[in-house]
Amino acid sequence: MASPAKAVTSTLGADVQSGYVLSARNADRKQYPASLTKVMTLYITFDALEKGIITMDDLLPVSKHAARQPKSKLYLKEGSVITVRDAILALIVKSANDAAGLAPSEEEFAVMMTRFAKDLGLTDTTFKNASGLHNPEQVTSAKDMAILAIAMINHFPQYYPLFSTKMFKFNGKTYYSHNSILLYYKGAEGFKTGFV
Repeated sequence: MASPAKAVTSTLGADVQSGYVLSARNADRKQYPASLTKVMTLYITFDALEKGIITMDDLLPVSKHAARQPKSKLYLKEGSVITVRDAILALIVKSANDAAGLAPSEEEFAVMMTRFAKDLGLTDTTFKNASGLHNPEQVTSAKDMAILAIAMINHFPQYYPLFSTKMFKFNGKTYYSHNSILLYYKGAEGFKTGFV
């Protein structure tokens, strides 16, 4: 069982190319990741795209479990489908919880997420779901999130520009980014926002 997270500020700034740590505060302290969890969900999605397991145009079925996720969401209906591309944009822009848990079994996907995390060297991280909805055993640290962010940028540079997306359209509705820094600070890029 994971040790409990502490509600304190944690930061880590690092150079993306070298990994050199520029500044850190409580970087190893375990925290609840909230929507930062979706960065790992996206990392695994991009890995599957690169391996040819899925394509951007593949249709993902929406399960009862996914449709029942609380907001933020797209209000996907059980039995409907969403393309991989739209699910990615829903996670990046809207932080849509109902677009995160589309795997046949979220529990199995969380095990895969944790395995990917360990392979990347995320020693403080355990995942229990794909969305970041609160689970007391789902923890990470600023250090681990920095490692994941650097891995995302360096392993999938072809997909990294997606994180600058400020809006997308789905089923006739326009969704705007929750990340106000991305919206109002010219040149900003960013993975996720969120809190527990």
